[in-house]
Amino acid sequence: MPSANFSQSESNLALPVKFLVKRSPVFIGDNATAAQAAQAMQDAGIGSVLVADDPPGIITDRDLRGRVLAAGLGPKTPVRQIMTRPLKTVDSDVPVFTALHLMLHENIHHLVVVEEGKIVGLISSTDLLHHQASSPLYLRRALETLGDAAEMAHYSHEVAGTVQTLFRGGLGAPAVLLEHLVGD
Repeated sequence: MPSANFSQSESNLALPVKFLVKRSPVFIGDNATAAQAAQAMQDAGIGSVLVADDPPGIITDRDLRGRVLAAGLGPKTPVRQIMTRPLKTVDSDVPVFTALHLMLHENIHHLVVVEEGKIVGLISSTDLLHHQASSPLYLRRALETLGDAAEMAHYSHEVAGTVQTLFRGGLGAPAVLLEHLVGD
C-alpha cells in the first residue's frame, strides 16, 4: 500500500497489476497453426494468445512476424514450433513497477498474470504505457529514436523523474534501471 507521501505517479506504479488486466486470457489448442493463432488474435482484437499445453506457451504478433513470416514459414506452421515457453509470469498482487522492471530486464512485451497458480490474464507493455504515460518503456523508445545528443538533453528531466519514481516505489537498483532505459 502506498504511503501518504507518494505522489500520484508513484502510487500508480505501486498499484497491483491485477488492476491492469482487462479481460480473461485467450487460449488456443496446442495443435493449432500459426494461421489459427493469428485469426484468434484478430477476432479478439489482441496482440497475443496463450497456447494450452503443458507447460503453456504464448504466441505474439512479434512471434508471427519474426518466427513465421521472416523465417519463411507458412500459415500451417504448428504453434508448438513458434510459441515461447516457459511463460514469464507475475503474481496478480505485485506492483506495476515490479512488472515493468521484469519486462525491461527480460526485454519482453507481455507478462502472464497468475493468481493462486492460475492464469487470470495478460498485461502488455502497451497496457503499462496506457497506465503510466511517463513509464520507462515509453521513455526508452523515445530515446532510442532520437537523432543526436542535443535532442536527448530535452529528456534528461523525464529520465531523472522516472528513475526517482521507480526508486521511491521500491526498486533498489536505479543505476541498473537507467542502463536499461538508455540501452546497451
